[in-house]
Amino acid sequence: MSGPPHVPVLLEDVVSLLEPGPGRRILDGTFGFGGHSTVLLEAGAEVIGVDLDAEAQSACRELAATRPTLHCHHGSFRDLDPVSYT
Repeated sequence: MSGPPHVPVLLEDVVSLLEPGPGRRILDGTFGFGGHSTVLLEAGAEVIGVDLDAEAQSACRELAATRPTLHCHHGSFRDLDPVSYT
């Protein structure tokens, strides 16, 4: 990734509301460059990262190479089928 680093918006609020931890599965429907997901993973949660953008997909796969509880999917959150991610 070139340019300035991405800074996640409202990170502390999101983490506080989601209460990540072991045994929690969280869907990040706008994965981006993984700012939120990285913190959720560090807290022990399993994360499903979804994004349409090719750079975001690359960032997700790169992070998933060292985080087995991160699952990357190409797509849009608006097209998610709740049954397919359970």
